[in-house]
Amino acid sequence: MKITFIILFYFLSTDISANNFSGGYDLGGFIPDGNGAYGTIYFWKNVKDDFPNVNINPISGIMFLSSSFNRTGRYHDRTEIFGKVNRFDDRDDGIKTKSELNGIAAVSRISIKNIEFMLHYGYGTLKKNSYQALYDNSEILGNNGYYYIDSYIPSKKYRGTFYGFKYNYYFKNLWKDFFIGIGFNWNDISEVKSNLIKLDFGFILNRPL
Repeated sequence: MKITFIILFYFLSTDISANNFSGGYDLGGFIPDGNGAYGTIYFWKNVKDDFPNVNINPISGIMFLSSSFNRTGRYHDRTEIFGKVNRFDDRDDGIKTKSELNGIAAVSRISIKNIEFMLHYGYGTLKKNSYQALYDNSEILGNNGYYYIDSYIPSKKYRGTFYGFKYNYYFKNLWKDFFIGIGFNWNDISEVKSNLIKLDFGFILNRPL
């Protein structure tokens, strides 16, 4: 609730007109190993330079993070049919997992002599579900007999923070509002690689120089 009031005060503390605001969007992902996708909605009030050739926007957007990690491999989903019961006493191949990561972050902007950097800091959760991998000798169930059912291992949830920055490279002429972003992301969320490279593509309209 407090954050909502701060954001409202930030925007209502000046004349509300299109020329006083910038906005845009980007979409990207983390590498290596496809460690998630994200989208950012940009919105900020254009202000006079705090220092010569420097423009700082402490609240400039919201970043949404989402990803899934499916480590079931060639095993096919039979959880709705069999639940947790190995009805045919099929071979037990151990545990396979699926995880889902979601997060949200605040975004800040720093522009130094037309060189634009975006910083983010947020909070994320990862839910991990475990499944029992089985093999059907008759190869009727699943893909060539490989399938999985629910495991007795309960689902686990991990929480933590993530943060990072990126540099936006803007195109020229007709594409001057569009950019390619490249940067880094760090996190302390279990089961997620702690150091990642981030890449994205997006646009920002009415961007102050």
